[in-house]
Amino acid sequence: MRVLGINDRVTLRKGALSLPYIAGRDFYTNMYEGKAGKIIGFTSDCSKIAIEFDDVVFTDYKGQISSHDNGCHGRGKLHFCWYIPAEFLNLESASEDELLLLL
Repeated sequence: MRVLGINDRVTLRKGALSLPYIAGRDFYTNMYEGKAGKIIGFTSDCSKIAIEFDDVVFTDYKGQISSHDNGCHGRGKLHFCWYIPAEFLNLESASEDELLLLL
């Protein structure tokens, strides 16, 4: 069993792209299956994980950075962060049969 923790490296699963708050902003977000980043925190109820991705998340249709993002409330780099539920993440170093738990 593997517990997700701060600084763990994760990648985005395809299903995350269908989340309403991601799909509804697809015209100015740079989200794709396999997008990698590190865990920088959790929401207070632990329902979502704060991820600082390796490349920019928020852009506009011209590729310019959007002013929408707040860096997961100041935890990470502006325009590179978003909260994602654990079930839409893969741990980079985990084997396929490892169970991921969120504390």
